[in-house]
Amino acid sequence: MLLLLLLAGCGRELPDDDGTTAALPSPSVTAPATLPTAGAVATPAPHPSPTPAPSPTPPPSPTPPPPPPPPEHFPDVTSATLTKDAEGYKLVVTMSSPYETPERYADGWRVLAPNGGVLAEFKLGENHVTEQPFTRRRRLEIPDGVTEITVQGRDILSGYGGATVTIPVPG
Repeated sequence: MLLLLLLAGCGRELPDDDGTTAALPSPSVTAPATLPTAGAVATPAPHPSPTPAPSPTPPPSPTPPPPPPPPEHFPDVTSATLTKDAEGYKLVVTMSSPYETPERYADGWRVLAPNGGVLAEFKLGENHVTEQPFTRRRRLEIPDGVTEITVQGRDILSGYGGATVTIPVPG
């Protein structure tokens, strides 16, 4: 029997009772990675840290908003004069428009009282593509007590805005 055990430990094949041979498993022995020294306390090997779960893929960035529209450009009133005669007041206005197409042009101006009230509006029926700056003359009535007026230009698409001119009302 002792011989069988010794042979079994060597991984040899032994004959069975029926004459066949079978391999006996070799015992496996695992040696510790390091041997503790005298007086040392064996510390178990640290367990590997679990691999963190991958971060979820961030959602795709939303499509950036479209760029803001270009700033509005308005015609500028570059000069205005107001004269008084026997028939009333005559206003001469010079304007310059940043647009040079029949689709976009200065199409008028308005006259404002100091309190912001509209005293008159003048519409222009044609574009001024080939005439920059341009000057127009109009007659208007100004109520008593108004001491100054402001002239403001108008763009066919953007409306009123741009540089204005404020002038005194002659007495």
